[in-house]
Amino acid sequence: MTHSYNNVVLFPKTSAAYEKQMTLMLEQENYEEAARLLRYLLQFSRDDADKQAQWRALLQWLETMFPETIFEDGLKVDDEDTELTEEDLMRQSVSDKSAEGRQYVGRLLDMLEDRQDMERQMIALEQLAYADDPRIDEFLKEWLHTAENHPFIQFRALQVLKQREVKGPAVLARKGDKMVIRIEDTPLKLEEFPEKIREMLYRVQQLSENDQPDFGFFAEQTWMEFLKTVYGTELYAAMSASTEEEIDAWACALHGVLLQTLYGEAGREQLLEQYGITAGAVGKWTEAYGCLHSFMRTFFTGS
Repeated sequence: MTHSYNNVVLFPKTSAAYEKQMTLMLEQENYEEAARLLRYLLQFSRDDADKQAQWRALLQWLETMFPETIFEDGLKVDDEDTELTEEDLMRQSVSDKSAEGRQYVGRLLDMLEDRQDMERQMIALEQLAYADDPRIDEFLKEWLHTAENHPFIQFRALQVLKQREVKGPAVLARKGDKMVIRIEDTPLKLEEFPEKIREMLYRVQQLSENDQPDFGFFAEQTWMEFLKTVYGTELYAAMSASTEEEIDAWACALHGVLLQTLYGEAGREQLLEQYGITAGAVGKWTEAYGCLHSFMRTFFTGS
């Protein structure tokens, strides 16, 4: 049964942030994820009936033009038992364009240099993952080393290098410092993150699955964005080596920050009790909550 947030209204900045994310999905032709996000957003109440109608119309268009968006698995083509995924289609599209000449890849590399437009950078990276050109690997490694880019962009560039089967160290420019990352260790999906970091999310999903089953989707989306921001930092290393007490503290903090974002209040004492946060662990919870709250403020406001 699908849970409905009929009595919950998204904050304007939260709604705007999701719309920006949805626009990026559409530009990247990631139609299944866009449709999934639209279905999630349409569960919330809105004072703006026009916006609600726009979202419904967009979802209907996606489901009409791209029937695969109705299902959660990949695009299936009933042609001689062939099953094509979105990755297959992207690889074929980029391969066709790459065959037209080196100018195509050159334009993508130029797009990466536009640090004022993250969406263009992300679109370029998505296509570079599948382009066949010997310049790409070394260009990306040098670009990571010399250019100060948003952590989201740096993380995706590391993923692209891993997808291209590049191995060894990569040096990232981050806030005037340098971070050394092993490319082959970069997670491509949630299941590839360290077990203790995954457990922090799973505990939130387990605690909310009965009363708020869709809350887990929001938690996963937010957690993944946060992990992209801290990946490779000392904080990430510390989280990867967390004790059981610290796992509970992070899970409780994530749950609380999400409740604060969605509903405007978190119910601190009830959450601390639900996650078994003892008096001695409140300090760890406070640090985790402050870190996540700061991230959410930056993520949803851009400040």
